[in-house]
Amino acid sequence: MTHAATSFPAIDLATLSVPPPTPTALSSPFWVAAAEGRLLFHRCTDCRRFTAYPREICPHCWSQNQAWEEVSGRAEVQTFTRVHQAGNAGWQLAAPYVIALVRLIEGPVILTQLIEAGRPVRAGAACCVAFTKVGDWTLPFFRLSADATAVTTVEEIS
Repeated sequence: MTHAATSFPAIDLATLSVPPPTPTALSSPFWVAAAEGRLLFHRCTDCRRFTAYPREICPHCWSQNQAWEEVSGRAEVQTFTRVHQAGNAGWQLAAPYVIALVRLIEGPVILTQLIEAGRPVRAGAACCVAFTKVGDWTLPFFRLSADATAVTTVEEIS
């Protein structure tokens, strides 16, 4: 299914007053890296699989050996929805906007805001990370890629 593109709201997202993320001791490296324009995920040093949010124990093999690793930021839209009525009043100025589940080529699936950039949104569309200042935070939003074939598989980059 494809949906027609709408322009990203013509507002400065950095001026929004929205609830911030809640960093923990475990997730702090993710937020520090995002502020630097880098996307980090936990990767198990035993089974080598990534996890979509940091955990002390690998959900795949139960190992406690986790390390932060930078990922490519390339992904594919799995599913999405267009938000017209924001769940938090602070986001209403940005509506309508698209929230999506994107699968990074390294494997993890994350929930993010999708910047359409004038392109129609569809499941399977290629996208890449676009670090975006929202309030005092830098968040890893994703932007639809100009090249629909920009996403490669993990095997192609390993």
